[in-house]
Amino acid sequence: MHGKARASGDHLDAPLCSECHRAHDVQGTAHPEQVRAACIGCHPTAEALHAVWLPNAHLHLDAVSCAACHAPMAQRVVTLRIVEEGSGRQLTEREVVGLVGGDVAAAISSADSSESGLNLWTAMRRLESRRLSSAAKLDIVGRLEIARGIDAHRLANKSGAVRDCESCHTNGSRVFDQVALSLARDDGRPKRFDGDQEMLTDAASVLSIQGFYALGATRVAVLDWLLVLAVAGGLAVVALHLTFRIRAARAHKEG
Repeated sequence: MHGKARASGDHLDAPLCSECHRAHDVQGTAHPEQVRAACIGCHPTAEALHAVWLPNAHLHLDAVSCAACHAPMAQRVVTLRIVEEGSGRQLTEREVVGLVGGDVAAAISSADSSESGLNLWTAMRRLESRRLSSAAKLDIVGRLEIARGIDAHRLANKSGAVRDCESCHTNGSRVFDQVALSLARDDGRPKRFDGDQEMLTDAASVLSIQGFYALGATRVAVLDWLLVLAVAGGLAVVALHLTFRIRAARAHKEG
């Protein structure tokens, strides 16, 4: 879209490659904050315009990349990144491999998808245990992105962007079929380790994955059942209390 706009001669302010990737220190896009900053740098009113129709626009812009909606034909992936709590600094491939070798990749690539959340939590604890005692605690932050970087350059006109809530907020939505753990290479490009969709809905993942939840889509079934049991238990307590009070009142009246 940017290339067409500039080639038309009507929008000479449309960005060139160097305006997003920089001219003398070209880097990849393993860090999503850089991509968002490039978009917002040219579209400073984007959040305000989204807020007109999109509930919780700020949260959406944090958890969903621009291209995930503005490149509607692209395949999507929920990218999980290991970050330091507080600073948000992303751990690199060199750091993780230096601490645990291939253990993280092996953990999230387990053939048993029913244990994917627990394997991820175990790998995270092992990673933390091998860092310096003074190092910050680690979290895993999730973000909905596009699976192939080339599709970030194939943006559609804003009229063709995804605007329907059901595309994400629906049980079984296909946008969550692909899950990957992403680490930054030395050159800035991301290296992804394929995970399992169960990592987003496994109860054990609540312990390690922070800040990614799509209402109606990435629901944790165990937590739903616990909520049902809690509500049912609360109602049962009220019912028993009323029953005993009524019986006590009748016994007092008869006495």
